[in-house]
Amino acid sequence: MKAALLVLASLLSCLISPSALGEELTRPQKIRLAISTLAEPSTNHPLISLTVDALQKEFGPQNVDVKVYQLSDLEKVIRKGGADVFISSSGTFRRLADTGARSIGTIVSEKLSDPNKSEGSALIVRSDRKDLVHLRDLKGKVAAANMPNGFSGHLMVLHEIYKQGFNPEKFFQKTIFVGHNVEKIVEKVLNGEVDGGIIRTCYWEEYADRHNIDKNLIRVVDAKKDSSHACQHTSELFPNWIIATTPSASPEIARRAVKSILSVEPSPGNGLYWGLSTDFTQLDQLLKDLEIGPYEVKKEEIVQAFLKHYWNEILIVASVILVFLLHHFRVQYLVRKRTAQLTQAHRSTRLIEAKYQKMQKVGIIGLLSSTVAHEIRQPLGSIQFFAKGLENNLKKLKANGITDQHLLMAHNIVEEAQKADETIKRIRKLAREGQTIKEINIRDEIEKLIQDAVKASCPAQKLHVKVEQIGDVQLFHGDQLCFDLVFSNVLRNACEYICTERRPKLDVSIKEEGSFFFITVTNNGPKVDMESLESSKLFSGKQQGMGFGLPIAIGLVDNMGGKIRFEENPGGGLKVFVKLPAGEKR
Repeated sequence: MKAALLVLASLLSCLISPSALGEELTRPQKIRLAISTLAEPSTNHPLISLTVDALQKEFGPQNVDVKVYQLSDLEKVIRKGGADVFISSSGTFRRLADTGARSIGTIVSEKLSDPNKSEGSALIVRSDRKDLVHLRDLKGKVAAANMPNGFSGHLMVLHEIYKQGFNPEKFFQKTIFVGHNVEKIVEKVLNGEVDGGIIRTCYWEEYADRHNIDKNLIRVVDAKKDSSHACQHTSELFPNWIIATTPSASPEIARRAVKSILSVEPSPGNGLYWGLSTDFTQLDQLLKDLEIGPYEVKKEEIVQAFLKHYWNEILIVASVILVFLLHHFRVQYLVRKRTAQLTQAHRSTRLIEAKYQKMQKVGIIGLLSSTVAHEIRQPLGSIQFFAKGLENNLKKLKANGITDQHLLMAHNIVEEAQKADETIKRIRKLAREGQTIKEINIRDEIEKLIQDAVKASCPAQKLHVKVEQIGDVQLFHGDQLCFDLVFSNVLRNACEYICTERRPKLDVSIKEEGSFFFITVTNNGPKVDMESLESSKLFSGKQQGMGFGLPIAIGLVDNMGGKIRFEENPGGGLKVFVKLPAGEKR
């Protein structure tokens, strides 16, 4: 079986001719040709048509795939490997140099004999614009161009602007892009719609010939004249359109493409044909200055490269800055903390000084009170003794015309003297033994003190007195004498200030909240000067008496753990708020 298969294979190999194997080896290769759109009307059309014919002749019509692309699309196709050969401006070709594209021909002619200097740009203005002589005169003006990336239609003039020291991106106030129809640029300049227009060299001369108009209507700004070029131009001269191969083309395709394009005869009419450029120095400098193509500066890449190169240094600097910031914030925190502490200490010192001064004043008052209590008790006893004797004698003499009123007066003297003596005894006992805590019915005690105050301060006037108890009020646990001295002073002062009023009114409210009693005394006397009242917390401003009543009341309330506050009554007079702790039963 194996021997039979070998014989069959030998017979088949004999049937296949050498010519058939040669045809298989020389199978036609396909070529993909990409052409950039041209600014119309273009003089390059005839040569490009002849080039396509030559390639079809070399590779076969069915093997040449020709496609025309917009400029931006052409670059994408080349970078994706979608073309083997492409035709474009020299600027586009050099922008794609990083893809590995290689020039195999440059458009030249008998009039443009130097392939390295055969294309340029002209910035044209109307001849009657005497204000636009030099390129710098168009700063802040409106210009027209074909496309942002147009080489001879925009970028060459931008490079001249750059070389004169201006920012190309901000030179013109506005640039109007018209696309591939370059005739619109000339028409806008002639009609005055724009100040200047950017066109390729010789285009104005061709336009004037086609439309049979005077060439002197237009002037080229900063015109240059070159021996290798017949027309005026604003920019330097660069290589003309390029035909190039890409890395996608095999060496065989590149060889056959070069062979075919070099065999193309000059196009009829303008005599264009394919030559070879050898100097792209100026063109590369343009791309570098304008940061285009391989020289395009991408901020992201710059940042990445910078970070990669200086990463260690950046970390060190960042660490130093971080340490400095932490130190700064810590110092600020400590300063604020220390300032707050000093402020609090200063405030506490002032409070201590105020309390010390107050204690000194209260101590003086206490010393004076003890002295008065000691020195006055003996005269007070004599007054009491003589008043009692007077009362007894008046009773015996009642039949001799002595009235009950006289007896009442004598009785009152005895009674008040006894009260004074009792008060002195309690003060001396308080000084020796301290406070004696007992249960006090606040309402009953207040009502008794009101009667005494009215009797002592305003006996001839009829006062309207109201004592109101709000809610349930428990018994107050505290010293009887201290309680009486506080409210005796407050109530007597209140009565004195309202005696002159037509309708004197005294209101007292009592309530208990939590562990405190709140007693409010309100009168409708004359308007009170609160500043004078504040200053009288040490010594009273009253004409009569020693002026110790209010300071004693304030000191006693503080000593009992309470607070006393004064507030102007909106209807006239004064409100006194006394807050006392309920205390504990002993």
